[in-house]
Amino acid sequence: MDPQIERSIRLSISSLDEDANIESTPNDAEMARRLQLVAKFVRAHSTERPRQDPTKAPPWFSFVPNRIGEPTLWSNKGNNDDGGMGAVDIAYGAGFFRLGQDEGLEITGRIPKCKFANVVLWNRFLQTLDYRSRNVSLNRKQMIPDSDGTYRILLSARPSSYVALNETCDSQLTDAPSNEEKMACYLERQSTPNWLDSEGRGGGIIFWRFVLPEEEIQKPETRLVRLVS
Repeated sequence: MDPQIERSIRLSISSLDEDANIESTPNDAEMARRLQLVAKFVRAHSTERPRQDPTKAPPWFSFVPNRIGEPTLWSNKGNNDDGGMGAVDIAYGAGFFRLGQDEGLEITGRIPKCKFANVVLWNRFLQTLDYRSRNVSLNRKQMIPDSDGTYRILLSARPSSYVALNETCDSQLTDAPSNEEKMACYLERQSTPNWLDSEGRGGGIIFWRFVLPEEEIQKPETRLVRLVS
């Protein structure tokens, strides 16, 4: 689909060298060499993958846990200075999540006018979590907005209602607060139909993409919450 004319374009492919020889079936040595290349590729993108260097990350990737970087187009200056690759017409925003037992991460914001938007969960090797049997991504059509048009997503190990901590109240607690004092600092119980499954993992990556955005993108806001059911 050509976005400028919004019309499908037919393409055809043909060989310019009709006399080209068909590649012969590889022998055992060649197959062994190719399998070694595959194994090397898998190791390089998993167990041998080095830790990410914050100084070389694009500005839209946050290294502060449970924060998402300001979504920006890949083509913007500074987004690919270190040799990274991405689609020039897509805005990205990402960051790490870190959750403890019975904790969740609430993500809120507003989807801009664009051709497509989604959020997906990755492991630290940049591999999508189990999308075949778990709810590890949401696109704009799947999200159920609140009455004001904004979205609210819960990232957690299970779908649940939750409460958020009133940070002002929490800072005023005594050194050894009672359970009643602690619970008084939690805000009203909430719930949302928009759920992302962390698979019970303590951490991972939240990755947003906005294709062909036509207006400024609101940065997704986050806050740590406690699951209550």
